[in-house]
Amino acid sequence: MASGLNGSMGTSQLTVVMAGPAVARVRVDWTMPYTCQGAQVASGTTTFTLFPTGRIVRTDAIAAPSTTHLGVTPAGAECGCTSDTPSYDVETFWAFRPGTDVDASGAPATSSGDATGCTLYANDGAAIAVSWGDRTTRIPTTSTYVKDFVQDVPTLDPAPVALTSAIQLAASGTVTCAQLLAGLVDPDLLIAGSHVQTDETGIFRVDGALTDAFAITTTQHVPAGFAVSLALDPHAVLTSSAAPTGAWYTAQIDPTDGHTILYFRDALEPGDSIAVEPR
Repeated sequence: MASGLNGSMGTSQLTVVMAGPAVARVRVDWTMPYTCQGAQVASGTTTFTLFPTGRIVRTDAIAAPSTTHLGVTPAGAECGCTSDTPSYDVETFWAFRPGTDVDASGAPATSSGDATGCTLYANDGAAIAVSWGDRTTRIPTTSTYVKDFVQDVPTLDPAPVALTSAIQLAASGTVTCAQLLAGLVDPDLLIAGSHVQTDETGIFRVDGALTDAFAITTTQHVPAGFAVSLALDPHAVLTSSAAPTGAWYTAQIDPTDGHTILYFRDALEPGDSIAVEPR
């Protein structure tokens, strides 16, 4: 949030909500006071949930002030208005070092419409994929992906707005944009027989205690590095029909609600089953 108008300096605070060992989460809370027909304060929270695979899920929640119509005179000039049609834009964005922007097919990305795509860095083989919960997005400048909540409006609705987006990082290699974006797909899981979708943090969450043995299955490919949040003792016994080797899952406690987060290293395929026996 930036403002060239009169008012106090904005503030922001970074909080580490969850430090791992597998899934981490940080939250940024910010406020931006300004003067516009009286004191106004815009505020918001951005939460980043980070996964070991390079996936980062971001949730923006913005609370705009309730502001009357901004005319040029007498009070509108205080708001920086210079015409009879003053306007506000409220947006969120991802901005990266300039690279080559492509869509899922690998073709050059368009400047407007659906900004789901990738920025590629040919010199070092790195790439970043971007996926939005709302596809009405745009790329106004190179490697900058923008979602507009509102554009060219004379007054801001005080109702909060929120949006979830995600990026997938690739450090090196010849991965395609389509392959990177496939890692950001969120199909349903079947947990104890119920369909479960990811929440705004990118985690499959089930509320309510699970005391009997149950299974985690799917009817679609679930990308590697998925996580499940359950009201479950972290010492539950897990068995996979895929017979993985090594540390194929990690259990950790979510300090915000006491749930156990189970992070799974490998993809889950139709026909696979993870049996969970609570303790």
